[in-house]
Amino acid sequence: MSRLLSSDALRLSLLYGAWFCVPGIQLPFWPVWLQHRGLSAVEIGIVLGAVYWARVISNPLIGSAVDLWGRRDRMLAILGIVSAVLMATYLLADGFWPILIVSLLASALYAGIVPISETITMALNAAGRVEYGRIRMWGSATFIVMAGIAGLAIDHSPTAEVIVWMVIGCAAITCLACFLPPKIDADRPKGPREPWSAILKDRPFILFLFALGCFQGSHTMFYGFGTLHWRAAGISPVIIGALWAVGVIAEILLFAFSPQILKRLQPRHLLALAAFGGLLRWMVMPFTTSLWVLFPLQSLHALTFGCAHLGAMHSVGRMVSPGLTARAQSLYSSIAAGVIPGILMLGAGPLYNHLGGWAFMTSALLSGGGYLVLRLIPPAAFTRTYSP
Repeated sequence: MSRLLSSDALRLSLLYGAWFCVPGIQLPFWPVWLQHRGLSAVEIGIVLGAVYWARVISNPLIGSAVDLWGRRDRMLAILGIVSAVLMATYLLADGFWPILIVSLLASALYAGIVPISETITMALNAAGRVEYGRIRMWGSATFIVMAGIAGLAIDHSPTAEVIVWMVIGCAAITCLACFLPPKIDADRPKGPREPWSAILKDRPFILFLFALGCFQGSHTMFYGFGTLHWRAAGISPVIIGALWAVGVIAEILLFAFSPQILKRLQPRHLLALAAFGGLLRWMVMPFTTSLWVLFPLQSLHALTFGCAHLGAMHSVGRMVSPGLTARAQSLYSSIAAGVIPGILMLGAGPLYNHLGGWAFMTSALLSGGGYLVLRLIPPAAFTRTYSP
């Protein structure tokens, strides 16, 4: 309990809570705003894909800069300020191309906040000063709150423009929160700086990235078209916000009890649970829009996302040496949560146009494929140790 209430834990909890306000609005309702601005399903898929692609170049560059510079706190402050300014330019963007350009720039820097926050939190977790899951759950909590508020706002607003104003306001709050984290330097061992090739030639880590890319990518169809699919079935924005909230509540419970869970399950076991949860969740999704089924189905988000993310965070630091942690974290964010979901999002629009709800079956295939890749990774790769 003392660690939960420590200054470090409080500061990081506030940062995670602030950052997740924006995706709390964008993930459920950004497609609604894009549709309001006149974009087609294919164009919506491209813009949403750009959010993932933005990380491909920016996150490795940011991670490399942090490993070289060592000042994580200053990099966070810079990213917070510039991304908030870029978010405000959505007000001036009208039409597909301007919205796409703003999305690429704003998302590139806003997304860069996460891997730095994760490396700070995991470093303090390893030192016994905080517990990662109990920090991360506050991000999930604000996600729920903002999804609910956004649903109510849309329900009572004559225009979907309220969405973009909420996003800009939350980005400004995140900017302020970026000045809160503890000032700790990146772990830079003595001697020559380890090259990128040390990661890129690491076969188990590359397989790990692809497996996590499949688990993360299995959500892209849902993130892009889940809300539009439910709205087409006559489900109100308030109920849609509640459906998203149920998934995140289940995720919060997982994070809250993560210390106990990690005493019984290894990170690779959590990744296997993510795969099996995805197979069940996405195979049922096309068959019904009944709320009696959707609410329990949404609770599987604790497995499909929660277990995947928790397993990944507790794997990255063990799979690479200390001098590579920021770059490994950024590579995970750019490949597993960037390139692969970005490619899949480009195909999500055409697939949903042609298959409707049946397009969610492709998500089940990704979950199964991720498990097969996971099986190729030797268990010893998740428990490596490195000498200082």
